[in-house]
Amino acid sequence: MGKQPTSWDRIYRCLLITLMLTGCTVGALPYSDSFEEGAINRSFWTTAWWVKRSGGIDDTRAFDGTQSLRAVINAGDRRLYGKSGQATERSELLERRRHPLGEDLWYSFAVYVPDDFPIRDVRLVMGQWKQTTWKLWLKHSPAAAFRFRNGVFSVTVNHDAGQQTLFQVGSADVPALVGMWTEFTVHQRFAADESGLLQVWMNGDPVVDYRGPLGYAQDGRTSYFRLGLYRDTLEEPMTMYFDDVRVWIGEQEPVESGAE
Repeated sequence: MGKQPTSWDRIYRCLLITLMLTGCTVGALPYSDSFEEGAINRSFWTTAWWVKRSGGIDDTRAFDGTQSLRAVINAGDRRLYGKSGQATERSELLERRRHPLGEDLWYSFAVYVPDDFPIRDVRLVMGQWKQTTWKLWLKHSPAAAFRFRNGVFSVTVNHDAGQQTLFQVGSADVPALVGMWTEFTVHQRFAADESGLLQVWMNGDPVVDYRGPLGYAQDGRTSYFRLGLYRDTLEEPMTMYFDDVRVWIGEQEPVESGAE
């Protein structure tokens, strides 16, 4: 069975129509990674926090094409200690490009959570947007994050006033995201004041429309994306799959998806 048109397909068509009708340069697509080349794209990602021992390109499942990125985290992987002293571990790819604060950025990617994924009441971040900083001792939480804890998927933002949960779905008994591909589209604008913005769509359906501070006044003047798994330490391994990552710039609003 062929793959149904995704929300990205509709967004891209909308952008093309806008360009043809107006001649504007809204929504330029700088780069993307579909993991179809058989190796992690080093022009897109840095791999200092990636654990390649068990993760990598996988041909057993894909959202689009024939391959995806398999992220695996085991006890002790890239272990560090957080602000509270809690031991953490991670296996993440870091976006190589740095974006100026105040720029309208769009991200789109798909996530697959396997049926046998451990449902545990432990902090787990599966995608995060960070502000650069040289003040490493502050150990600021990500300005925006996708989290999966005890079967609950949530979207959070952080700023100088603290953390806010903007959306959550699922439970330990009925976990969200498990056993399926879920496509996310994110529109964000980093700003420590009220001009900040975060919008999120799941499979084309709007779930977050936040206007307000996004990030920290003391941190640096650029942002970047981290894809993969970051958690409080746990003995059990965890595996997720990611595919079809796209990044573009502009203010064009996406159209909602739906069956065609």
